Amino acid sequence: MILPKLLKLLSAFNFKKYCREYKIGLWEYPPFIFSIMGGVTSVSILATYLVSRVYTEPLVVILIVCAVAVVFLILSYIILISFEKMAIVSKEKSEFINIMSHQLRNPLSSIKWQLDILMNKWESLNKEEREQSLSDIEEQNERMIGLTNDLLEIYRADSDIEVFQESMFSLNKLVLQVKNKYLKRAAFFGVEMEVSLPEREIFVSADETKINHAVAHFFDNAIRYSPNGGKAGVLLEKVDDVVKFSISDEGIGIPKEDEGQIFIKFFRGNLAKRQKSEGLGAGLFIAKTAIESSGGKVGFSSIEGKGSTFWFTLPVKNKKI
Repeated sequence: MILPKLLKLLSAFNFKKYCREYKIGLWEYPPFIFSIMGGVTSVSILATYLVSRVYTEPLVVILIVCAVAVVFLILSYIILISFEKMAIVSKEKSEFINIMSHQLRNPLSSIKWQLDILMNKWESLNKEEREQSLSDIEEQNERMIGLTNDLLEIYRADSDIEVFQESMFSLNKLVLQVKNKYLKRAAFFGVEMEVSLPEREIFVSADETKINHAVAHFFDNAIRYSPNGGKAGVLLEKVDDVVKFSISDEGIGIPKEDEGQIFIKFFRGNLAKRQKSEGLGAGLFIAKTAIESSGGKVGFSSIEGKGSTFWFTLPVKNKKI
């Protein structure tokens, strides 16, 4: 009689609706666990009372009480874990808002400043100055588009929304396209780019857009963290049945204590923060997700103060003629 009423009461709260909304499991939702714990407590008290009336042996009653205590201990542990996960989510949300407000403010301020110059001093500017201002606006606009695309990729990864368009393409050509895209940025940071590609084209079957995005993030990181006058080296090679892409820089490196978190979204190490480098801290997370969704592997090696080498592998496909 009590149990059906309890189940009816629990169903009224519609826990599954909230779990879907917050994207967590039923046993990670504190109100559900508290409800279960309340039900277990009530049933346990009643059961203990009934058993104690039947069995007069104190040992039996003690064993029952101990069993109930163990159940409460397990439920308490689950509650603590669920609260910890919710605290982590809350922290990530706060960090995300802080990062986004900073990252969006910079390009928007730059665009506003350049537009003010063009609107108020158009007649006094020569052709070269006008073109430079428009070029700066275009660059900041591209940066904002990149931030938006990164956020979309993160949302898809978190929501398990798989958008995968497989096709066969030349990884050689893709790497060259990304290199040409980042030549201007490398020149701005004073970084020399050295790209070594095999003479024979290597074809892979994957989502070309995702792989392009991943390679772009690796290029961007290598250039950003290399010192002025430093080098960023790219190597593409076939190793057995896979193609290996690696990119090295002469930058700040990664401390040992940060190595386990380097592919976590929004993570930025203390060295990166001190260098005041821009970015969401999500590029490596997005790159790893893209590579692994295409059947590849990703990793890195680093020496603090000397630089890092990031790499990924993808299965090689023979081009069908």
